[in-house]
Amino acid sequence: MSDVRIAGLAGSAIADNYLAETYGLARVEDVGGVPVYRNEKGELFVGGYKGIYSVVLSGSEQLLPVLEEWRKNHVFVRYSFSANSNFFRSKRLNLVLELAPGMRIEDRLLKYARNVRKHVRRAADSSLEYKIEPPPDAWYRLYSAHCNRLGSVPRPAESFKALERAFGSMVLCVVACDADTPVGVLYCLRTDTYLTLSLIASDVAYRDVRVDNGLYDMAVQYAIREGIRFVDFGPTMSADASHWDVKVGYGAEVFYFADKAFMPLSHKINEQVWYLMYRIKRRIRTTWNRFVMYLKQL
Repeated sequence: MSDVRIAGLAGSAIADNYLAETYGLARVEDVGGVPVYRNEKGELFVGGYKGIYSVVLSGSEQLLPVLEEWRKNHVFVRYSFSANSNFFRSKRLNLVLELAPGMRIEDRLLKYARNVRKHVRRAADSSLEYKIEPPPDAWYRLYSAHCNRLGSVPRPAESFKALERAFGSMVLCVVACDADTPVGVLYCLRTDTYLTLSLIASDVAYRDVRVDNGLYDMAVQYAIREGIRFVDFGPTMSADASHWDVKVGYGAEVFYFADKAFMPLSHKINEQVWYLMYRIKRRIRTTWNRFVMYLKQL
């Protein structure tokens, strides 16, 4: 399978340690170059787990038959990777920008769409200062406010602390500051060759100066300086075209998550029941958050 190219956070030593310590997943083998992890129940996860996943950049047509033949010998298998072919009519996408070795920073604009170049220049002309640093104290406050504004529930702060303990200096943030006050943060994870832009949060008061575009552009510049080959703009829903189309404007290519699980019927029923309860609880929390926001505006 010489045409198969695989990238991503999964498979790196630091990611393997994080998955082992946080979720009890042990890396047991590689199939076609894709890492496979097993939990204490014997369930297998091909490509990674949750936000730590593999990306099949090319050759997925050759890789899939190998994976399909391999999984027939196992009871519980879940695919956790994205690929350049949409085999399973995926509901999730991720966008990956590939950077050529030795690329100059000024050449990045040639990859950007016209409207993205315009917004990036507007961000650069603003009074905001952009810098790369470890997650600042203001990060979680901005992120929580961003979630509350959308009526969603923020992830627990401890989940980010676990990432920072495992990845150490490989966790970084692109921070936009107005007179030393953070007003926008892009939370990132990296390896030597891969940079994942995990979450972005900013103050809505700075939307007119295109702070989000400035954060994304600064991340691309950082990747070029560091010799990183791939910038992953993170997962998004395929139905949310307005969201992922913006990231395509940075020259990123669309990849499709192989969100497919193979398990006994009893497992499927239990999983569907759990997911239904999870959605009900999330809907209740989201409705409550919006109600609280409404009361604050009165």
